[in-house]
Amino acid sequence: MSIDQLDGSLNIDVNVSVRTIFSIFKRKSTVNRDYNLAEFLQKGDDLIAVDYVLYGTSTVLVCKMGE
Repeated sequence: MSIDQLDGSLNIDVNVSVRTIFSIFKRKSTVNRDYNLAEFLQKGDDLIAVDYVLYGTSTVLVCKMGE
C-alpha cells in the first residue's frame, strides 16, 4: 500500500479541505515478510484499488476497485 496521509495539509490554516490518498498493490512475494522497494515501484496496471478520503464540511470516501 502506498499512502499520502494528508495531501493538501498546507491549506489547513485557510479552511480548505484536505484528503488522504492511497493505493493497494498485490504483494510480489509471499515468502519473505520484509518489504523492499520493488513492492512499491509497481506499474499502475498492477493496482488492486485506488482510494481517497476527502475531509471538509463532510467526509467523502471514493473507492475504485477492479476494472
